[in-house]
Amino acid sequence: MGAGRHHARVAAWLSRPTYARIVRVSVVRGGGFGGLVRATAADTRRLSPGDRDRLVALVEQAGLLDAPAGSDSGPGEPEPDRFTYAVTVEDEGLRREARFSERSLTDAVRNLISWVGSVDGHEESIEGPGGAKRPGS
Repeated sequence: MGAGRHHARVAAWLSRPTYARIVRVSVVRGGGFGGLVRATAADTRRLSPGDRDRLVALVEQAGLLDAPAGSDSGPGEPEPDRFTYAVTVEDEGLRREARFSERSLTDAVRNLISWVGSVDGHEESIEGPGGAKRPGS
């Protein structure tokens, strides 16, 4: 998709009333000392009206819809025992995924990740190294 069409779709998304937006934000955190993979997600269909507004505002502040699909903000060098993050924003055919190293997270993206993992109604799963499900997840 050309840059002009992308910006037009993002502008149309941002102009929709908050209550009309169905937004899903997924965060996959991997790496770290234990190699666990934690996936969390928040979906406006499962949130209170106030939390729905907050999710949309955090997505806008993080600027993830402005980034090209599949953007990578992490350094090219491996960082043993540090976390990596894949943050995906989905809304009616508009899908953006950005990848970050622990060191490359901006404050706005860090705030979004933290909020998604703590809001009432979020989903969460944890897998061990190699994709093994952890007890209780």
